[in-house]
Amino acid sequence: MGDLIKIVGVQYAVNSNHVKGEDMTAQEQQKTIEFLTMLDRKHPYVSVKPEPTNETDEEAFVARVASRKAGYVRNREEYKSLAQAALTTSGRGYFRARVKEVIISAEGYFFVEAETDSTPIVPILHKDHWKEWEPPLPLFPMTEEFLCVEDATMMMIDILRHETLTSDEEEELQEYTETLITMGKYALWYEAKEGIENVIKAMEAKKGDKMRYMANELEHLLSGLCNEGRQKKLRKSWLPHLLSTHEAERAWHDWLHLKGADCHKPDNLKMMSWLEDIETELSNIPALAPYSNDDKIAMLIRAHYTRIPLDKYRQLLTAFVIRDRLRMRLGLPTNSFAPTPSLTSQKEDYLIDKIIKYSQTLVRREDVEVLQRFIYHEISYLPPEYKLRVDNMTERFLSEEAREGIQINAIKEQTKALKEVERLVKQFDVQEICKRLNILKKEGKVLLPQNTKNAHEELIRMGMPIEKGGFGYKTFCKYYNKD
Repeated sequence: MGDLIKIVGVQYAVNSNHVKGEDMTAQEQQKTIEFLTMLDRKHPYVSVKPEPTNETDEEAFVARVASRKAGYVRNREEYKSLAQAALTTSGRGYFRARVKEVIISAEGYFFVEAETDSTPIVPILHKDHWKEWEPPLPLFPMTEEFLCVEDATMMMIDILRHETLTSDEEEELQEYTETLITMGKYALWYEAKEGIENVIKAMEAKKGDKMRYMANELEHLLSGLCNEGRQKKLRKSWLPHLLSTHEAERAWHDWLHLKGADCHKPDNLKMMSWLEDIETELSNIPALAPYSNDDKIAMLIRAHYTRIPLDKYRQLLTAFVIRDRLRMRLGLPTNSFAPTPSLTSQKEDYLIDKIIKYSQTLVRREDVEVLQRFIYHEISYLPPEYKLRVDNMTERFLSEEAREGIQINAIKEQTKALKEVERLVKQFDVQEICKRLNILKKEGKVLLPQNTKNAHEELIRMGMPIEKGGFGYKTFCKYYNKD
């Protein structure tokens, strides 16, 4: 294509922290001029692609230099149709272009010429561990971080297809490498990993120290995605920040809209029901089973290792947003750590008491059962006196005969469970005893003491052969109450 495409809005793209509606500062103007001067000196390649996440113009086309926003295709029909024609010809969702002319000023712009070769991108085929998870959740909006990683990998693959590279192209690859090192530290979705791996393979096929150095840098990036230091930063800063961004707020409002609740404030009972649904959704992700859904970071790491696609990754982030906001509105903790395993604080006691008292004002059994399930899910261990009160929340809806039947069945179940425990301690070793006790606990047939010493003494009383080797307290502690 001989025609040139005009790229404008450079001053806003370069100064991403500029406050909308205010005049550009002298420092911001200087930054724009320096950027345009660099373009005029290097005439680098850029990528041009649609930006559907643009709030003001859904048909916007963004130009990126080294994966960073550099401006937009001018919002005039002839330029947009030109960009669309190049996009259609490339057949790849984006196209490369080279800077041809630059107008340097505080409100400057530049022109690019499109390259529209017909080289197709071969789709990556792999086993999809996530295909069975199809939640009714909106996609978390693409952040600038996500977009930079996506753009950098695409552009690097394009450059590395050339048989020989010029010094300018090697310098361009270095810039993209630096972008990935900075922006790709938390790129846990599969397409990012696969894209970077393809870049590394292409670099390794080239000769030269620069190629080897860049390949090593990217290899180091991939190998460190899930190391302990990175996980700490994910937990302490990256994920909390992401879940408080404007994009997270959009995901929350998109979900409320799907629920038909964007025009009114839902009551606590409705929010408890929604929280129960979202917890169930997170618990039933086949790719993450049988891991707990209490720790968001552990879920993200597991998702990375099971090759989570970008769309499912964005839905998982939306689920985290919804759960956090529902918990906040209900006065529950929202951190990424497993909940405290027992009711030790006055706040937890108060919460249970308030829910039980509120349940007594409800006239429908279904509503009370929602509250019951909420307590069972949010409190991982209920002492017997609390469990009895929660179990009895629906008792007033039963007839006298049904109430007696439930009590008889409960006694039978308890007796049966105790006999099962007595059988366990006489037939199996400590590891198998603890494993089967956990199964009985999950089935709701027994309540395990939180105090390990008390549990050990109780099992000895029920017949565990302490005189045999391997049944001592130290060995017992290794396996007791471990999920």
